[in-house]
Amino acid sequence: MSKGFIKASIGVTSIMAIGYILSFVKEAIIANYFGVSVDVDAYTIAITIPVTLFAMVSVSIQSIVIPLYSDSLINRGNNIANADISNFITVISILVGIFILICELFASGVVYLFAPGFASETHELATQLLRITTPTILFTVIERVFVGMLNVQGKYTLPSLSVCFLNMGLIVCMMAFHAIWGITAACIGQIVGTFMSLIYVSFLARSFYKYEFTYSLKSPFISKALKQSIPIIWSVSLGEVSAMINRMVASFLFVGSISALGYASKLNSVMLQFFTVAVATIIYPLYAESSAKKDMIQLNNRVNLTLSIYSFFLLPLMVGVFCFKEKLVDVAFGRGSFDQEAIGITKTLLGIYAIGLLFMALRETITKVFYSLQDTKTPAKNATMAICTTILFNLALPLFFGVNGLALATALVSMIFSMRLIYQLCKLHREIVLSQYFRNVPGILLSAFLMGVVLLVQNHFLLITNSFLSLIISAVEGAILYLIFNYLFRTPVLRFCMNSILRNKSLSK
Repeated sequence: MSKGFIKASIGVTSIMAIGYILSFVKEAIIANYFGVSVDVDAYTIAITIPVTLFAMVSVSIQSIVIPLYSDSLINRGNNIANADISNFITVISILVGIFILICELFASGVVYLFAPGFASETHELATQLLRITTPTILFTVIERVFVGMLNVQGKYTLPSLSVCFLNMGLIVCMMAFHAIWGITAACIGQIVGTFMSLIYVSFLARSFYKYEFTYSLKSPFISKALKQSIPIIWSVSLGEVSAMINRMVASFLFVGSISALGYASKLNSVMLQFFTVAVATIIYPLYAESSAKKDMIQLNNRVNLTLSIYSFFLLPLMVGVFCFKEKLVDVAFGRGSFDQEAIGITKTLLGIYAIGLLFMALRETITKVFYSLQDTKTPAKNATMAICTTILFNLALPLFFGVNGLALATALVSMIFSMRLIYQLCKLHREIVLSQYFRNVPGILLSAFLMGVVLLVQNHFLLITNSFLSLIISAVEGAILYLIFNYLFRTPVLRFCMNSILRNKSLSK
């Protein structure tokens, strides 16, 4: 596993790095033109609603397509597997098309549901923008089906490039038309980018798949997909409801609070996904493979490895964000209309969000383990308890901490319920033993702590006014220190990675 795993991880990470640089450029352009404003609040809601509604189906689709398509491909052959996928795309497209029509007709009510505190002018703008962005749901849903198929076929690197097309479409439209259309240009770019992504992944799949119209609700593939999708959609929808409640409460706070939460959350998400998306993309088909073969020893090893890798990368990242949150926000957004006040608000939110970085990743991968074991009910129950806790925290914490309380609620819920899900996995499946993972934790924790202390002391005495230069120097130095400390503490996951790299080099000679 190690050779292919590391090679694919490096490829996906490299391409995702390009994608997230483009994502930063996109956010920076919007921040430069509009800052923290009514226009950005309306735009944020207009793109958040399709993403929220899409996420309820999209995660379910990819979670279902990977094991079902894999099973059909292995046990029934390529022709039948492709026919199943064609039928699935047809059914999904019809359902999503009906859903889009409803959203277009009742756009004003949908905006009110997501942001009831908007003033009438902001509400009208958000409604107009929503009607533009809603069709992106269909493009994205079909694109996710293609990406799932490509992953099952062992193609990970090139499909991850699709995110670049989305960001490029938005960037080009914003730069070319913002003076004419204002914030509407960003929504047009959203449509252009998602359509380009769909065309790209369908082109990648042309060697083994060609869509042929077929429609049957009685197909075993559709029946299994429907049965497995309900708990997954429920889980994902609760997660999106949690984010929606955040924005609803924020809409009653100061003007720009939704924008500030959005900027901090985006920065947090980009860092999280940059360090986890490669592993997540590759490991889920491997989880499904181990579960299908009923090889619990292999599954256990893969779970331990995934948790160890996430902790190895994300714990020092959390420390780094805490140490340099102001400089991160300044480099990402600190230009144009994004002034010092906006930086001050956003940096605090970013620091709070960072508390939950690792726990968000752990919860995501453990959820995928349950899905691979054909258990979608346990994560759904966990998500139900999490949303109830989130509602309580979102109503209570802003009374004491203002908008910071919303970020704190997100971080605390991620922490509590990721730990609960891990406990349930070990309890329900005794073959899963996390002793390998826990052997890595002391070395990782101590190394990250020592790295943070050294960087803070250095940052205090070494005054560099240029935020970008300071971040680059601190990141390079922090990475070197962190690796040295882990090497001295003999952290097992570091030795595994070093041995895998050395073995790959010897095999390539």
